[in-house]
Amino acid sequence: MATAVSHHREVMSYLETPETGLTMHRRMSTSSSSSAGDSGDFYTPRQSAIEHHTVLSNHLMYERSASRIAGSDHLLRKLLDAEKVITEERRENTMLRTILQLLRAFANWHREASQRIERRQALSSALAVLLRRQASRAMSAWRGHAYRARAV
Repeated sequence: MATAVSHHREVMSYLETPETGLTMHRRMSTSSSSSAGDSGDFYTPRQSAIEHHTVLSNHLMYERSASRIAGSDHLLRKLLDAEKVITEERRENTMLRTILQLLRAFANWHREASQRIERRQALSSALAVLLRRQASRAMSAWRGHAYRARAV
């Protein structure tokens, strides 16, 4: 029985080490003596081994879960980074689309302004031709009137 207690304490002291990151609660004996067949509050070597195995397997499952979570965190970080890149590219694409729309609007305005200027120049030329003709007729009429006035 003493070996069971010492083995239990040995297992428990291992389980309480900082390397495992686990803390087990010790069973305290309420009676000072136990019979050989009765384990009382003490673990038998088989119970200690089973509990030791259970705790270690739980610890391994925790480590696997932690590594999965860490892997998931890593993947999540990569996804977030990719999302940031995509968002930045979308923002840049939006800015480029906006700039392109502004350039198209400016090109349309410039084309319309050029057409208006060409129309104004054409109207101006036509008006100048009309004015020259009118002036020429007026001068001819004035000369004819002046010539007739002298003849009288």
